[in-house]
Amino acid sequence: MYEELKQVMSDQNIKGYTLAKKADITPSDLYSAMNGEKRMFPNWKKRIAAVLGKPVEALFPESEARPNDR
Repeated sequence: MYEELKQVMSDQNIKGYTLAKKADITPSDLYSAMNGEKRMFPNWKKRIAAVLGKPVEALFPESEARPNDR
C-alpha cells in the first residue's frame, strides 16, 4: 500500500520516523496507515506531501484515494 509514497521516501532517503515527526504525525500512526491498518487522513496526506515537496496526487493516486480524501 502507498507504493508511490514509499518510493519517494526511498528516493529522498527519508525514514518513516523522520517523515512522521516533520509532518506532525506519530510514527506509529504513520506506519499503521502506510501498512493499511489505519486510515490515511486527508490532513496527513497534505502534511506528508508538503514535507516531501510533492503534490498530494503524486503520493496518493486515485486508485488508493477515497472520495472523502479530497
